[in-house]
Amino acid sequence: TGEIAGIPVHVAPGITNVVDPVGAGADEQSLARWLADPRRPKIGHDIKGPLLAIAARGWALDGLTGDTALAAYLVNP
Repeated sequence: TGEIAGIPVHVAPGITNVVDPVGAGADEQSLARWLADPRRPKIGHDIKGPLLAIAARGWALDGLTGDTALAAYLVNP
């Protein structure tokens, strides 16, 4: 399942921040709430592994609207 070393978050066009969930304290709880919020759309890349790592931390991921690796495969199998 791996470890979550960082979660890239797209903030605005051309701006992406990487959130480090390790040792984030109260911010870790905020990150877990954001990941579980179905009203906040999220797109992942090759999301199966990260989904397992998120679940291993006891977190949930909801609001997933796409997987770029899957989309790329569908375009060019």
